[in-house]
Amino acid sequence: MVSRISFCAITLLPLLFVGGCTSGSVSSRMSTAAAAGPSARVTVNNRHLADIGVYAIVSGHRYKLGSVQPFGVGTFRIPRIVQLPSDVELFVFALSTDQKFQSASILLEPGDHIVLNFENTAQFSSILRR
Repeated sequence: MVSRISFCAITLLPLLFVGGCTSGSVSSRMSTAAAAGPSARVTVNNRHLADIGVYAIVSGHRYKLGSVQPFGVGTFRIPRIVQLPSDVELFVFALSTDQKFQSASILLEPGDHIVLNFENTAQFSSILRR
């Protein structure tokens, strides 16, 4: 009888230990994500004849947000790695031409929504804060 109890303890103890380690790492990742808080959104209206690439520039680092097809609309979230509030520049360029647009620095806070209209002539592009 004693040997059966010790056999069960020896086989189950490592499983409990591994399960405890796994749950600890999951909760630590969840608390890190929760600490990051809400992100900001960027909506891009592509009024250009070509596909465009959309980037956010923060402290000299460029983060790809995505791409938008001609005459399409795309909504992107600022990556969670960017600590908000933060100064962000938006950079958009047409993939098949040399037209590009870079915004002035925008102070983004959690929950902000920026709308960028990229025109066929990039110099007429505009940005709105909602």
